[in-house]
Amino acid sequence: MTVASVPETFAETMAAIEREELPPNLGTLLDDAAARFGDRPLWVPIQEPGAALSFSAFAEWTGRCVSFLESWGVGPGSHVAVMLPNVAAFPITWLAIARLGAVLVPVNNHNTAHELAQVLDASDAEFLVIDRAQLGVFSEIPAGKLRIGPGRVAVHGGSATGGELDWLTSVAPAPVAVGRGRDIDPDRLLSIQFTSGSTGLPKGCMLSQRYWVTIGRVRAAHGLPSERFLADMPLHYMGGQWRFLMALWSGATAFVAGRPSLSQFLDRLLSQGLQFCVVNNAMAKLPHDPRYAGLNLRWVGSVALQKELQEPFERRLGAPIRELYGTTE
Repeated sequence: MTVASVPETFAETMAAIEREELPPNLGTLLDDAAARFGDRPLWVPIQEPGAALSFSAFAEWTGRCVSFLESWGVGPGSHVAVMLPNVAAFPITWLAIARLGAVLVPVNNHNTAHELAQVLDASDAEFLVIDRAQLGVFSEIPAGKLRIGPGRVAVHGGSATGGELDWLTSVAPAPVAVGRGRDIDPDRLLSIQFTSGSTGLPKGCMLSQRYWVTIGRVRAAHGLPSERFLADMPLHYMGGQWRFLMALWSGATAFVAGRPSLSQFLDRLLSQGLQFCVVNNAMAKLPHDPRYAGLNLRWVGSVALQKELQEPFERRLGAPIRELYGTTE
């Protein structure tokens, strides 16, 4: 692929996608991925806690989470807030919510109590899955201010102490629900994605099953096929979510970090032999390092990369850079 051929190639790719019969929902997408890719690794943590998961193991954990959520009272239309770091429990819970026809409310796990209360209230959240480290923030919210009642908080990453459920000990022994959610309408609400709040209070953007199926498919076709890529954006953010769905679509392995890192950027790419990542202006301004010659990138995404930085950074990375900046608004 040459730079000159990219517009024509991209137009052809988009036309081909528009002719495809896409899965109607995320449950069907996950079933298809598990059947196609089986024991291939899907989720590999780097510098984050947790074990690696294959496509089939991830689907099994999701099936267990479906059973747990259903026994907890989650059903079609229930609003479930998830306030977790980049651990496997986040996408497992997300896909289980999708299978039940419920609604995900992804929450920034750095929110203050005031910010958390605003998001939970605006989203009509009825259940909360939260990391043990953030439980203290939630406890600062006055009782009775939210719709989340007693027994509707599940804690991940440590023992629950105040009447909450423990996510791991609740999900692990649950029976595997098979094939759930394949008949969910593509236009059913799947998530309420909150913006950064740069223009006032964060706004909840209502996104359907179709939106997430489509963005994953399009991202998977944006560049050359990549089998190993860096997933370093928080999963509460749309960028973290579409990276995960890109893996489901393409059969790639997501090497997961908690957040982007300037100091570890090159080391992460080299140590795992990664073929795709997303870069920003600060990364493009890093000093030259001869180790860049050892990279094996197929293509690179960028987030509002300054025009004058693109060409020299492409030469250094040895791969084309494609702008992917977007918003849920």
